Amino acid sequence: QSVGSLDRDPRGWSLTVLYMALLPLSLCDAHVQADLGARWLPVSALDQHLLAFDHAQLIHAAKARLTSKTAYTALPIYLLNAPFTLTQLQQVFEGLLGQALEKKSFRRRMLNAELLKEVGEGVPEGGRGRPAALYEPCERTLAHQFVRVFGD
Repeated sequence: QSVGSLDRDPRGWSLTVLYMALLPLSLCDAHVQADLGARWLPVSALDQHLLAFDHAQLIHAAKARLTSKTAYTALPIYLLNAPFTLTQLQQVFEGLLGQALEKKSFRRRMLNAELLKEVGEGVPEGGRGRPAALYEPCERTLAHQFVRVFGD
């Protein structure tokens, strides 16, 4: 998304191009922690911090776009390290959508869409409890769009 205006910055005309990348936290957490000036913040805490110019609005716009794409695509699958359980995947979808999803319906939609391949059974990374079926994304998962949006 591109945002430009004379009013965004008191110094004059400003143009910003927003890019968003979906990465598992584990891939970038060590790099963020190594930089003493960087830290992760939940989007919900943004309004408690003073950001330059309209940067908080830009982050909220990116979050809204991600929430929208979560409702009809399989993009959240790429926020998890494979292998993962369907419960972990549902938790990612729910976190991005900001609402609970019906467990049985979620599982049926994911499995019927043939976006995941079962790779065994066990306790996933960071998981606990009894073993569950573990999954990883199929190659065509990235391009998939659901006919009905989640949350309907």
